[in-house]
Amino acid sequence: MSYSFFAPGWSPNVTGPPASLYNPISPISGDSGITAWLQAGMPPKKIAFGLPFYGYAWNLTDPNQHSIFAPAEGMAVPPDGSASYNLIKAYIAENGAPTSITTEVSYAKGKGLVGYFAWNVGIDVNWTLSQAASCAWGAF
Repeated sequence: MSYSFFAPGWSPNVTGPPASLYNPISPISGDSGITAWLQAGMPPKKIAFGLPFYGYAWNLTDPNQHSIFAPAEGMAVPPDGSASYNLIKAYIAENGAPTSITTEVSYAKGKGLVGYFAWNVGIDVNWTLSQAASCAWGAF
């Protein structure tokens, strides 16, 4: 699983990247996990890379401090703080934030992993993320 590294439910006092591929501030990332498994001798063809089709939202202590690891006061939306793809898509449209599904799938393919999986495909509106991931893997 290469996601849910940080979430309002278990890191409520500070924001954090829930699914970073790389993390220059912390050793907690998808790449550090995959690298550790490979260095331990796990064959790449026995590793699948997990992708989240959701994100998290924290209630910031100070709205002017909104970077990674900003002070927070718990969850901002639903009971678990998770945000569906629809909400994330709206945020991206408003703020121009990049998506990383194709980057992460290309990473998994480049490492020779058996593949990738996504949670939760049920919230992937019109299969947008699934199609982007599939194209990045080369299935289409």
